[in-house]
Amino acid sequence: DNESERIVQAALDNLLTKRKRTTIVIAHRLTTVRNADKIVVMNAGTVKEEGTHDQLMALGEQSLYVTLVNASNKSGTGMVNSISINSSLNGSHHGPVQDGKEMSRLGPRAEGEKRMTAEGRRLADGRPAADGAAEKGEETKDEKAERLAKEKAEKAEKKKKEQGITKRIWGLSSTPADYYFLSLGALGASVGGAVNPFVGYVFAKTISMFYIEDPGQMREDSLFWSIIMGCTAVIQVTAVTLWGWAMGTLGEKVTRRLRYDTFKAALRQNVGWFDMPENAVGVLASRLSEDVFMMKALTGEAFGRNVSFLSTIVVGLALSFGVGDYQLGFVAFGLIPLLASGMALEVSLMKGDGTGNAAEGVGANASRIVGEVISSVRTISSFTLESFFIERFETSLDEHLSSEKPKAALKGFLTGYSQFSLLGCFALLYWFGANRVSDGDITFEQMLITIFGIFMMAAGFGAAAADMSDANKAMVGAISVFDLIDREPPIDHTSEAGLRPTEVRGKFEFTNVRFKYPNRPELPIFRGLDLTVEAGQTVALVGASGSGKS
Repeated sequence: DNESERIVQAALDNLLTKRKRTTIVIAHRLTTVRNADKIVVMNAGTVKEEGTHDQLMALGEQSLYVTLVNASNKSGTGMVNSISINSSLNGSHHGPVQDGKEMSRLGPRAEGEKRMTAEGRRLADGRPAADGAAEKGEETKDEKAERLAKEKAEKAEKKKKEQGITKRIWGLSSTPADYYFLSLGALGASVGGAVNPFVGYVFAKTISMFYIEDPGQMREDSLFWSIIMGCTAVIQVTAVTLWGWAMGTLGEKVTRRLRYDTFKAALRQNVGWFDMPENAVGVLASRLSEDVFMMKALTGEAFGRNVSFLSTIVVGLALSFGVGDYQLGFVAFGLIPLLASGMALEVSLMKGDGTGNAAEGVGANASRIVGEVISSVRTISSFTLESFFIERFETSLDEHLSSEKPKAALKGFLTGYSQFSLLGCFALLYWFGANRVSDGDITFEQMLITIFGIFMMAAGFGAAAADMSDANKAMVGAISVFDLIDREPPIDHTSEAGLRPTEVRGKFEFTNVRFKYPNRPELPIFRGLDLTVEAGQTVALVGASGSGKS
């Protein structure tokens, strides 16, 4: 508006009056640049005319600048962004341009649907063009062979990364304070793991107590085992709390360090890298919030789980084989994979997928469309693309629904399997144990101790195995996080290498500059831009919308 223009212009004039400095003005109103030392008229990514206001006006009606001035005067707004320039003045211009991105005759909808080419990724990485085929987005035989070889190398590199990723994360927990929390967590995990099979032993003792014929002895034993169970509960709460607090604190420290490194690495990347769809705002935010958070499952949580595993195995086997019946123990031990898998599925189904990712509810593609619409709602409204994006969103939802149906059927089958494995294993154990009791080989109490000891050991396995899915997801997230941290951008502002100017004079010179947006490599923006800005000079860039001035 006129009032804001006056304030901005006054501030700019005051700045230039106090000290002579090199100034480049992106002009959307021609009235703001009449007094510039040089006015540069741009169109279709090239400089068409340059000079002072009076020099350009003296060129006559054939001047592009004069055309802009006359058109802005007729519009009554003084704005040049909405002015369309006749194609006869455009030189190499072949289509309308909007917001610095030329639109082809296919229209904005078709342009929006174009897939990313190898050329776009080349531009994002700052790599030079291979040949003319890349300019057209076509893939030659050599490029295909190179791509296949690259994919094979990437798979091998991924396996190598997975092998060393845990070690690298552990490297972030190497301070004395970290070892202190690790020791406390290991203590809590070992006690917590030992409690599970011991509770099975107490259950067996409690059940067999009801078969005592002497009421006084039954009352005495019931009091004793009630106290034991209460003490076990207190020990379990204390141990698991210590385990969770120590490993949780260690995990949060690692998360904090990784978040800092990831954010720092993102800011280090070149601008073209952010134009790629896989580096969109939502993806990077998810990497910081979710992927980094999940990586805790590869450090203290994984260590605590392994310690708990070992403790459960030692105590469970000692009770089942030492106090119970070794033959029934061998049968029960052989059934542990079925018992543990059934319990793991039961726990996993109760927890859900546990991702916490809202995008999973509608599908990643549909979530991406929502992000595009929210961030570009003005452009969508300007081009009346509402119906188009609604159709895309609906199609994405249908695709997501189709992919989820088999998962729902599998979930139902796994629910049935978890129940079958538990009940079937118990039926077999009770049958075999009852035969041993009836033959007089073992007592009823020994049978219960063996069965409940192995059962509680399998329960501990199942609960821990249910968390393995988190570890797998964490590994996928860890690879993407460290890929970002390790990425060397073609333009690295943190690097000390390269040339350094001995003095800054304020002169800028652009020679034959060519530019394409990495996500639209088929549409050139600059097509040989030549421009010189002398030190201390005020240069105004003018042109219609999409001419490339911004």
